[in-house]
Amino acid sequence: MPNDSLVWQSHRSASSKLTLRYMFTDAVTIVVGNESGASKIFTVHKALLCHHSSFFEAACKGNFKESFTNQIHLPEDEPIIFDDFLQWLYLGAIDETIDVGYTHWWDRVIKLHILGDKLRVIEFQNFMIDLMKKEVVAQFKRKDRVLPTWDRVAAVYDATTAASELRRLIVTIFAYQPQLPTFKSVLPQDFLFDVLTVLKDDTPVPHRVSQQSLFETKMRQDDSFHVPGSV
Repeated sequence: MPNDSLVWQSHRSASSKLTLRYMFTDAVTIVVGNESGASKIFTVHKALLCHHSSFFEAACKGNFKESFTNQIHLPEDEPIIFDDFLQWLYLGAIDETIDVGYTHWWDRVIKLHILGDKLRVIEFQNFMIDLMKKEVVAQFKRKDRVLPTWDRVAAVYDATTAASELRRLIVTIFAYQPQLPTFKSVLPQDFLFDVLTVLKDDTPVPHRVSQQSLFETKMRQDDSFHVPGSV
């Protein structure tokens, strides 16, 4: 787990002013989770949600029942993950010390990125990508690498398309391990093919650049693995 900061801080420009602009606007009710599991009701400023999320903008302003009932249901999502998203939405940061309900650091950040993808919040997706890149580089230096679990890898491929930047990041992380872990047969075939493709295309030229240097260069590029279209 990251240990150099207690808060994952966004560099969103003028986020506080943007949030204050919507503090006295109408609210919408978001019901996250379902009756068979833990569910929670959130009350969120509608204009703030719609500003950042084209998903919520369509739900609130389109010709859908949600625009008339002023209530949106997200039965497939987890309240604890949505709560993290709201921290970012209002504060521009996520408190990483709140780890109750997470089995693994990667479990949390991957679920957050997938939620951002679903809600179509590009800035939030790139925020999570930057956190992952920073942590991976720190792990390489500490030599205490912690990889995403296989079920998280499968979840990424289940929830994303072939063009996903999250897929590309996860594949690159595995491809640049000093020793590749033993892959399980339950993994998506697309993932195995993608790893082999990176290994083939990014093999460093002998005596000119090390594998670790090439990896760190990829991770340190500001817009590497970013979803295009952020403001």
